Amino acid sequence: MLDTSINWTGGLAIPGLGPLENHVPSGGHGSADPGIALLAQATAKITTRGVGTMTYDNSTIDAVISRQQIADLTMAYCRGVDRADAALLGTVFHPDSTVVSGAFNGDGPTFATEICAVVEADYEQTFHSIANQWIKVEGDGAVGETYVIAVSTSRGEDKTDTLTGGRYIDRFERRDGQWRIAERTFVLDWLRAEPSTRDMTGGMYAALDLHGTRGSADPVYSFAKA
Repeated sequence: MLDTSINWTGGLAIPGLGPLENHVPSGGHGSADPGIALLAQATAKITTRGVGTMTYDNSTIDAVISRQQIADLTMAYCRGVDRADAALLGTVFHPDSTVVSGAFNGDGPTFATEICAVVEADYEQTFHSIANQWIKVEGDGAVGETYVIAVSTSRGEDKTDTLTGGRYIDRFERRDGQWRIAERTFVLDWLRAEPSTRDMTGGMYAALDLHGTRGSADPVYSFAKA
């Protein structure tokens, strides 16, 4: 399923290797990829020496489960925004939560409604991808930093593709056994915008007719019910 496609001209020259002491391995295909040899080398060095039975107390187990539940929460946020699913997005926040996002600053439930309306009105598509995630759990509270890369395509004749990189700085609370966001602030790290190439979906994507859409018409909803 294709959600977004940005095309660059590829006009930049490939830089030279530079001084030998600064050289790092370059990726390749199949057995030519140095990563395969490096993994094999690392595997050969693994030892079971000194490893005994590992035990964990309840607080450690709870923290591990909590981090996964919080990670799932951040995934649901991305789907809620990109599919303009206000109902799903609303489940991510506590009723008295706060959000600072630039596009909207206020309480979480209102943000869920307002941002979905903005997405529907102003953008042909949005695509959020979260990456590095650090979460610290202490009992029924937690804080987290989640890296995000987002792509959005504006509506209109002169469409623009905007690529944004930033971080979500969050405070989470577990109430009645459910983790939700209590505070969220978006930190902008970088941004680039250029004329849209969204409609350039030929080449290897020419035969692909499954595309992301808004709301329950998106393929993920029927897949999730299967």
